[in-house]
Amino acid sequence: MEFEAIGPGPFGAMLLADMGADVLRIDRPVAPTDLGPKSATGKRVDVTGRGRRSVTLDLKQPEAREAALALIERADVVIEGFRPGTMERLGLGPEVALARNPRLVYGRMTGWGQTGPMADRAGHDLNYIALSGVLSGIGRAGEAPVPPLNLVGDYGGGGMLLALGVVAALLNVQRGGAGQVVDAAMIEGAAQLGAVVWGLLASGNWREERASNLLDGGTPWYDSYRTSDGHYMAVGAVESRFYAELLEKLGLAGKDLPKQHDRSGWPVLRQHFEAAFLTRTRGEWCAVFEGSDACVAPVLGFAEAPHHPQHRARGSFVEVAGVVQPGPAPRFLGTPSVVAGPAPARGEHGGAALRDWGFDAHAVARLRALAQARAPPDHRVNAMSQLQSSAAATLPHQNPQARGVPDGFEPVIGAKGFMRFCGEFYLHAERPVMGVRIAHEHLNAIGIAHGGFMAMLADSAFGVVMVRRFGTLQPRTLHLSVDYLGPVHAGDWVEAHVDMLKQGRRVANVNCRIMVGDRTALHAAGVFYLGNSDGRPDRIASVSPLEGRAPS
Repeated sequence: MEFEAIGPGPFGAMLLADMGADVLRIDRPVAPTDLGPKSATGKRVDVTGRGRRSVTLDLKQPEAREAALALIERADVVIEGFRPGTMERLGLGPEVALARNPRLVYGRMTGWGQTGPMADRAGHDLNYIALSGVLSGIGRAGEAPVPPLNLVGDYGGGGMLLALGVVAALLNVQRGGAGQVVDAAMIEGAAQLGAVVWGLLASGNWREERASNLLDGGTPWYDSYRTSDGHYMAVGAVESRFYAELLEKLGLAGKDLPKQHDRSGWPVLRQHFEAAFLTRTRGEWCAVFEGSDACVAPVLGFAEAPHHPQHRARGSFVEVAGVVQPGPAPRFLGTPSVVAGPAPARGEHGGAALRDWGFDAHAVARLRALAQARAPPDHRVNAMSQLQSSAAATLPHQNPQARGVPDGFEPVIGAKGFMRFCGEFYLHAERPVMGVRIAHEHLNAIGIAHGGFMAMLADSAFGVVMVRRFGTLQPRTLHLSVDYLGPVHAGDWVEAHVDMLKQGRRVANVNCRIMVGDRTALHAAGVFYLGNSDGRPDRIASVSPLEGRAPS
């Protein structure tokens, strides 16, 4: 259970989601607006928000807070990234949460930590790594320290260590221990990432001046060099045998050069390396160093990296909803990780997710009403869909097209049984077609629609269409055969087209084609009994095969 935040908390939750956790994000009814300049495309693509479901709760409302506590009772883990004291003021702090759920792991992500004189102060990645000591070692000699993106504090020292702490605390619970708080502070995580430097400092092998040490760009054989086409090559030839191969490939072997570890000769070595690399393009140097152990690699941009042969061979990058992004890491050979889907829209999974976490239709409807009442006018259509319950609770005045449903489809009113737990289904107003948008909860372990769900969709479409378009009472399945013809992915709109082949007094033979656009993803054939449970035949309306459609 993840409370909406930015930066390290979502990254930690992404790692857990990639590894198979069912992550439910609690979003505010309205998105924060003070998150920097608008994107060039007019939209934000939240890669670190991938793989989880979203519901909205206005935690300023007592009923919403009680709903959050009910979710906490069912959760294994809570992750929050507010300033210290915020969750306590909301009545959702660890003391209350652990009283309700003694096995809970309560992950807290902050910059300065939950205690100390700076605990309540604002800050960002750069501030935290500045006080950790790490920032002082990044940059060129005589120049200002260089921000290393926000990787050291937010993600490495923040979200990654938060996730590790959560997993360790979960293991303790599974071995019979009690739940506990995981207090993850970026200032401490960043310092821990620099642990090796404190060892070098203690042994006299670290200088505080930037770019004067072994691995901070101080040595000429651990740095980046410009090529003739304006690109760069990264050199990391630390060991003597790799260094010797570097000299050979650069055409410097046999020249009268200073020794590798003669600090006084490093400026001269650097001049030779700079001049050598400027004689060829990056591509040409890649060809020179291909297959060598000189520890030289091209410096690739973010857009270039996914296309490198090493990444392509391992599938290191994946495409999710049209966005290329790093795939899950590390690799699990026995239980491979997959990206379950893109970042959800605010409140996208609403009632379906809440039902999975034990809420009944009445509770979901009440929370939906709260979201509607609290949202500003321009957000109310969105708020109404944020806490959508089952198809049975869909309100007639809601506009399906506002949720990306094609024209002509209306919610299935009165869905019962298993269908209530499988998402929101829509029936075409005129044609014998039922549709659904594939969501996170419909996917299997490899990130495509689960075969069992697809078979259930066909079977449910048979029942709904036969009752509401062909005029039968509820049929019962005697036989169902399914052919899987292609994958279906998260975000796909799928349509189940039902064709009545033969309808007798007691038995009907029906086909179904599940389509993604013009592509058939599944074909099903079913035989259905049309009698009541006591054996008496149902009343069958006088209907003909589908108007305007030939049997498939």
